Amino acid sequence: MGSDLHGLRASLQNDLEAFVRFFDRGGVDHEHGGCCCGLSATGERLTGLKFVWFNGRSIWVYSRLHNLGVLSGRDAPNSAGDPGATMQSYLIDVAQRARDFALSHGRDASGNFIVEMDERGTAIKPAEPNYIPSSGYGSAFVAEGLIELFRATANTSDVDLAIELLRKFVRLSKCCTMLKLV
Repeated sequence: MGSDLHGLRASLQNDLEAFVRFFDRGGVDHEHGGCCCGLSATGERLTGLKFVWFNGRSIWVYSRLHNLGVLSGRDAPNSAGDPGATMQSYLIDVAQRARDFALSHGRDASGNFIVEMDERGTAIKPAEPNYIPSSGYGSAFVAEGLIELFRATANTSDVDLAIELLRKFVRLSKCCTMLKLV
């Protein structure tokens, strides 16, 4: 039984590594930062569209993989720019670049998260600050990503912003529930 579990673990780790390499081809935007989610079956980027919620999710996924250490000891994808980089350093780099992109390009002048951006971060669909399914969820995904990233880096500004975003989300949720908007 134990060897079956070890075999299953190794198989799942290989699948995770394959996914990270697949997503690195077109999902991780090494030129502009952040992550795109429109990929072909081979990992080629089909569109440069970026969503705040997806970048928040990317922060969480890459930070979580780093924190679990399930891919430690493996080499980072070659397209990351440094063929000798470790997978652990690659994972945290992608998480931080997704954070930086979401925070630099994903908010309007009032600090509300926009919904959709192009590759360079220009807003395509503006913020909908009182609408939970778009801007609200975007802020919640960024917040949960920032919390997981904080666990990796101990950067208190990440967790402070996450708390601020979650408090704002809870206030919006309560307001919308009272008004029966959700």
